[in-house]
Amino acid sequence: MSTPTRPALPPRREPRGFGYLLRAMGGLLVMLLAAQSGLAQWQPSGGPREHGVRRGAPAARSRITLGQAMQRIEAQTGGRVVNATQVSEYGHAVYRIKVLTREGEVRTYQVDARTGAIQ
Repeated sequence: MSTPTRPALPPRREPRGFGYLLRAMGGLLVMLLAAQSGLAQWQPSGGPREHGVRRGAPAARSRITLGQAMQRIEAQTGGRVVNATQVSEYGHAVYRIKVLTREGEVRTYQVDARTGAIQ
């Protein structure tokens, strides 16, 4: 008499190693950084007023762009712009620009969007 044969088992999967975990974590980190950079530029349209400042309000009759304001600040201070946003103070368009100085300090400047005056 012949012995019955067992059906073939699927090949055994080896547990995923530490390298797989590192690749997965790296992919998650890349996605989080991409999402963070997109959220850092986002400003709500409307929202509560804080000390007379309404964030996200459109600039009326801007004569200089945010990029031009950033170039002026970098040229004047010799520092590097780390953040720049457009806000409206009492209905007046203003650019708020944070600069990392050569001394390692972060300073905030305001540039009038109509006149280009640095405050």
